[in-house]
Amino acid sequence: LSGAELQNIYTSRLFVGNEKGGSIYVDGITSANSQNILDKVILQSLKEDERVIFEGDKSFFRALDVVSDKGIDVNTDVETTVSSLSLQADFDAFKAGQIIMADGVTITSKTDLDIESRLKTLGDSNFASDFSVAFNNDLETAGDFNVYADRDGNGTGDITFAQNIVFSDSGNSLLLKSNDLVLGVEINNAASV
Repeated sequence: LSGAELQNIYTSRLFVGNEKGGSIYVDGITSANSQNILDKVILQSLKEDERVIFEGDKSFFRALDVVSDKGIDVNTDVETTVSSLSLQADFDAFKAGQIIMADGVTITSKTDLDIESRLKTLGDSNFASDFSVAFNNDLETAGDFNVYADRDGNGTGDITFAQNIVFSDSGNSLLLKSNDLVLGVEINNAASV
């Protein structure tokens, strides 16, 4: 499905993929390409050992849910312009799927940003939302780790860490900006906080 083809689809919700399809590759979806999906795009790579891979140029969606069996590779920036963004990389709950984020990548959500699966960053990483940012599973990061919630300053954006957190590289920074910080676990950080 090309960006130009996507632009010709007018619907409230668009489901791409299922339990029989292979991996899904996303590259350079523009705001114009995805503007006619009024509610959200749902990317589903549910077949055993398949992934969703963001690569090439930055992609934009009004709202986005990504669900995968084996994992999600975020190798380029992803942004939602109207509503939420959710990443779930372990659909079958066998704990084999994880989100792998390349160095220098930014994930931005207009409203809530939910990272539902294990996350491993391979370098500097950035997360931004006008509302809340939630890390609901294990987190292992290398490089600078920057999280900006409540970007619009209206006092409703929190950052939540619900599971184990390991910041593995010393000499890197941890920057958290939000209305409130909710910690369900201990942070193990060799870097500066």
